[in-house]
Amino acid sequence: MSYRQLIIVVVLIAVLSLIISLVQMNPPLEYRGGIRRNQNREIELDFINTGKGSISLRNVLVNGTNASQVELKLKRTPSSTLPTNANDYSVHEIGEYKIKPLPSENETKRAWKEMNESGETNVIFGYTVRIINDRPVESVTIQYSYYGLPFQHTIEISPWS
Repeated sequence: MSYRQLIIVVVLIAVLSLIISLVQMNPPLEYRGGIRRNQNREIELDFINTGKGSISLRNVLVNGTNASQVELKLKRTPSSTLPTNANDYSVHEIGEYKIKPLPSENETKRAWKEMNESGETNVIFGYTVRIINDRPVESVTIQYSYYGLPFQHTIEISPWS
C-alpha cells in the first residue's frame, strides 16, 4: 500500500468514526409522554423519530425482562387531532413497521387532503409502544437500530398513578 492510499484510508476511517460518534451522541428516538393504566400494568409510550433515517425497533424490555405483551400502534391522523376511534390508529407487532422521521409539511398537507377526500391516509403521524405486563412496570427499555447502529432508550415509570 502506498503512502497516499494509507492517508486516504486513515482519513476515511476518521470521518466514519466522527459520523458514528455524532449519531451516538444524538440518538434519534425521542420519548414524548405516555399513559398509565391498571396500576402501571398497562403503559402506552409515545415516540417520534428526530433523525433523518428510519428506526428499526428490535426489542422492548420491561423491568429488565420481556413484557407479557408489546404492540406498536400507528397514529394515522394528523398531529393536530387526537385519535377518536379505532380507525385513527392500527396495531402491529413491535418489529413490523420502522419508525420514520416526522412527516414534512408537504406530506402533512397531502395527508389532510386524503383525510378530507377519503377519510384515511397512509401517512403515519405518531408511534406508540403499548405494553401490558403481569406486574407493575417500573422501567421500559426500547432496543432499536438506526443506520445499523444499536441503541437503547430507558424510561423510568413513576409508581404514582
